[in-house]
Amino acid sequence: MRRSHTAKRWLSGFSITLGTAALVACGSGGGDDGRTAGIEGTGIVSGFGSVYVDGIEFETTNAEILFVGDIVDESALSVGDIVSVSGTVDNDDRASARRIVFERTLDGPVESIEMNGERGELVALEQTVRFDEDTTFVNLSADALNPGDLIAVSGFVIDSNLFHAESIRRNDDGFVPNGSRLEIEGDIDTVDGTQLTVGNQLIRFDNARVSPNRTALRAGQAIEAFGSRGADRGDPLIADEINVLDVKTTEDGRRMFVEAAIRDYNGLDNFIAGGWRIDARDAERVDDGALGLGPGVMVSVRGTFDNGRIQASTLEAETPSSATIQGPIDTVDADNDRISLLGVTVDVPPDTRYRPLRAAASGTSGDRSLRIDDLAVGDIVRLDIFDSGERLTARALQRARSDDGIDAALIGPVERVVGAAPNPTVVIAGITARTQTGRTLYYGANGEKINATAFAARATRGQRVTITGPANGGEINTATRVQLID
Repeated sequence: MRRSHTAKRWLSGFSITLGTAALVACGSGGGDDGRTAGIEGTGIVSGFGSVYVDGIEFETTNAEILFVGDIVDESALSVGDIVSVSGTVDNDDRASARRIVFERTLDGPVESIEMNGERGELVALEQTVRFDEDTTFVNLSADALNPGDLIAVSGFVIDSNLFHAESIRRNDDGFVPNGSRLEIEGDIDTVDGTQLTVGNQLIRFDNARVSPNRTALRAGQAIEAFGSRGADRGDPLIADEINVLDVKTTEDGRRMFVEAAIRDYNGLDNFIAGGWRIDARDAERVDDGALGLGPGVMVSVRGTFDNGRIQASTLEAETPSSATIQGPIDTVDADNDRISLLGVTVDVPPDTRYRPLRAAASGTSGDRSLRIDDLAVGDIVRLDIFDSGERLTARALQRARSDDGIDAALIGPVERVVGAAPNPTVVIAGITARTQTGRTLYYGANGEKINATAFAARATRGQRVTITGPANGGEINTATRVQLID
């Protein structure tokens, strides 16, 4: 296992010393001996080499990895997957996983799909599934997804009928174990005899095995249901198994981590994320505090389990990506987790998702163990970033294909436009893109050709656009293609 200075610093966010944790954990069965403590939690896979979850590096030599009920090799997991992890961490902050479980939120046929640039939404099992720059498409691209495709979604329930996808797989050639067995997770809206609804999906459970019992099926209760359904939209899901999802629990004293969307918010001292109840009233807020907490907000928490909940020592609210930039690297500062490209500096924290490069011919993934230490000046990288106005932070990083014909690209909201048609200069995330008559082609949101004047009239602050062209002198000079995004 290659050690990472970034992973070690990320682990140090826990509020208790390992010595104290080990003594408590040993007393409750949470650790191996006085040199280790139990660690447990739920998070998003952010890389490999071992398995990185929410930036924590877990050695997996002796880990059991479960994927939709099957014991699998680590290669079955992907960046963006939500997993639950249990294991140990030692005095040197080396974490080892004993068990990793892939958490699938929905498995069903795509009923409809709409895209808007890098973002969009689809409907499956009557549930709306949103995807964006932070979503990983594991074995396909977003624009390759079609109605009728059977997909597995690992994501978070945001509200009735609404999910956010962190990863999406299409079940090609058995790519998803038990993929023909459909699954839906969510809160019960109504119960009537032997049928219930989760959002708009009717579920019949006449012959289903219900755990712990059928009396637990009531409106507002979170469940996961498995079964089969007819091909027509509106057909009921015929459940063969329904599990009631209670709040997760573990031994007191275990070190805990959670990276998940808030599902139930009753104040800072009592909210649920990733299935865990959390008390964060004494937590240090390690972000800028600008984003308020509430349902659907992504948080990263470190703490200790005590008396039925996680007592958080640190809390970070994770703002979604706002733009995508691509270009050749100018400098790499691995010691300080930063790279520079196109004239800007981007923070690459330990929880940045390192998406593997997908080989076009074989469909297989390379660069699976990519980390910041492996990057070099001149590498072309694609970054999904959050722009706080003070700094740029990478939510995801991918080394770009060398043969895609594009060395620089910007996708995101216009920060400002300098000059007017016929040669407006556009700034996105602090990066300049120049245009030139005869070399720059302009397109509307539907792909229709427009002129520079029409583009400049629409390209006001906040308007999302896509710009591609060669990198030169810390900017895109000159853009070859500019397109509006609705």
